[in-house]
Amino acid sequence: LLVLNLTLEFCLSEKQLECLLTHCIKVPMLVLDPALPTNITLKDLLSIHPALQDANNMFFVAKPKNPSTNVTVIVFDSPKDAEAAHSGMLKDSSKQIVWRGYLTTDKEVPGLVLMQDLAFLSGFPATFKETNQLRTKLPESLASKVKLLELYSEASVALLQLNNPKGFQELSKQAKKNMTIDGKELMLNPAYLLWDLSSVSQSKQDEDISASRFEDNEELRYSLRSIERHAPWVRHIFIVTNGQIPSWLNLDNPRITIVTHQEIFQNVSHLPTFSSPAIESHIHRISGLSQKFIYLNDDVMFGKDVWPDDFYSHSKGQKVYLTWPVPNCAEGCPGSWIKDGYCDKACNNSACDWDGGDCIGNSGSSRYVAGGGVVGGLGNGLPWQFGGGISGVSYCNQGCANSWLADKFCDQACNVLSCGFDAGDCGQ
Repeated sequence: LLVLNLTLEFCLSEKQLECLLTHCIKVPMLVLDPALPTNITLKDLLSIHPALQDANNMFFVAKPKNPSTNVTVIVFDSPKDAEAAHSGMLKDSSKQIVWRGYLTTDKEVPGLVLMQDLAFLSGFPATFKETNQLRTKLPESLASKVKLLELYSEASVALLQLNNPKGFQELSKQAKKNMTIDGKELMLNPAYLLWDLSSVSQSKQDEDISASRFEDNEELRYSLRSIERHAPWVRHIFIVTNGQIPSWLNLDNPRITIVTHQEIFQNVSHLPTFSSPAIESHIHRISGLSQKFIYLNDDVMFGKDVWPDDFYSHSKGQKVYLTWPVPNCAEGCPGSWIKDGYCDKACNNSACDWDGGDCIGNSGSSRYVAGGGVVGGLGNGLPWQFGGGISGVSYCNQGCANSWLADKFCDQACNVLSCGFDAGDCGQ
């Protein structure tokens, strides 16, 4: 027997925007779009925008989705100063759009800028609530490479400012050697700057509530056809649905049964639900379901003949198929060489993301135009140096770094309008 789950995942949007990304914290930064003139100094800010009088540093970042233009990042001593400046800018009806700055470890969404002098530390005991408490417990190998530290106990992470951009690669190798605090293994993650939460929230919610989730692209039609062609031994097909029934489906076919969520959920107060795990946990309640069945989503199709023995054998039981190995990004460059702290010539190309940044000192360049001044301590009273020492990698599209453009390699992630179709690398 075959069970097809025809379901849509859905998530209600929040009335107020929140950063839903992993380890996302609000930092004392404001982002101005469009950017201020590059010749503006901190002293000039007061005359241009009085609300920014408490700023301690500024730098410029290329917009990830439009790398030809910049935004200005203004940094403050504390979240309180940043909040006051933000409110003041909104009252002044500034020509610039003013965003609050956030840092996250979630690199999978578009619109992020890598901060190479910053890193997130996690995995330490949850009992640590004060910055000094954590600082005194840091292993010497870690403390020697950290300039400043700020604990965000509510997010169970600490933000580290490193002595130099290469410190992250060195610490990552040490972390693999079981770097611990009180028996807890520490984890290091790069920090990414973001500001437009509306676009991030939308990108996160697009998977749940975008129009594409509700469009009928007839995947079910072709899934059924593939079963008929490549698995004719399937006796019966149950289609589990919340009520969506395609107009083309022949409900009189004796081999097909429509099963609604109400029929299999014991507690109907849990409905409606569009959670696949919740639905899957009730599949065994389908009346007439065989003891051994195959469960598919409606977008799964067979490309060649399959047989019951491909899924189950009486001697070994259920068969599990793991994904195949990912090929090397370039000849002579195994995946273990990427971002291992060494610049490998075979990996120093766009296909391998320039060795994951290991070759930045040789071939990379900073995307920041450094501003003057010293930044405050993110709540601990110590100066944070957000100057030219921090470099960033910008992306014009998810999975396409700006450095990949016009490199004579056709990168499919860059072959989109926002990246100028890889600046011509992919031909006509």
